[in-house]
Amino acid sequence: MAAGQVRLGRLLQSQSTPAVVKVGDQVWLDSSHVKVVVPYKLTALWFGPFVVLEAQGAQKTLDLPATFGKAHRRVNIRCLKFFEAQDAIWNC
Repeated sequence: MAAGQVRLGRLLQSQSTPAVVKVGDQVWLDSSHVKVVVPYKLTALWFGPFVVLEAQGAQKTLDLPATFGKAHRRVNIRCLKFFEAQDAIWNC
């Protein structure tokens, strides 16, 4: 069983590539990270796109507008999703 887990781990490592978010990239922010007064079911799943101002390891600093109130500008990379060119069509 242990040998199977090691084999599976090596297989997954060879197939995955780490996410690289650089300064200046545009990203979407997970809405569960931001406190809002509207019920969670009625909000959008992702807010943005926002520009990355600073990147330190897994923490990224975003250019959030003042309307986000006391939301932290520094977020973990797990709360982000890449903004792609096809997303610009749907961004109104």
